[in-house]
Amino acid sequence: FGGKKHAFYRFATVLPIPQIPEDAWASYIAYKFKEKNIEISSDYVLKEIVRLAGGHPQDTMLICSEAFYTLLEAGEKKLSSELVRIAYERAIITLTPVFDEILDEVGKKPLVREILRRLAVGEVIYKEKNNPNDIKRAIDQLIVSAVIEKESRGKYKFIEPMLQEYILRSY
Repeated sequence: FGGKKHAFYRFATVLPIPQIPEDAWASYIAYKFKEKNIEISSDYVLKEIVRLAGGHPQDTMLICSEAFYTLLEAGEKKLSSELVRIAYERAIITLTPVFDEILDEVGKKPLVREILRRLAVGEVIYKEKNNPNDIKRAIDQLIVSAVIEKESRGKYKFIEPMLQEYILRSY
């Protein structure tokens, strides 16, 4: 919807969605797994899913889906921390082509990949060697592309924390 060259450019309005509380996620995930007769080893496991996905709805559901299919493949009926870590790794692999496409698209602009790397590792974004206007343009591009959002003056965060993890692993 956001790109001028896309079919539905300006067709929809982007609405801010408030963060889903961790407890709401945990109870929903527990309910869905219990529907499938899957036992949860502890409440920590549910919170770990939400933490690993950073509360991002689609990524949270992807980790849950990968956990479910991993349980099926293993013939298990109990969700554990170890299984959640496996599901998380599988989710990262599933998202790799999506993340690569995002990075290819936004990475066409100067400094964008460098800014993403700096944000991912927690470095200062504005460095003396780069023109501040160029850095600002790169940040604006990332905000418009819905890759990052502004937290406060000079502070930005990834909208999708799993993308941050992917960047940390890739760069």
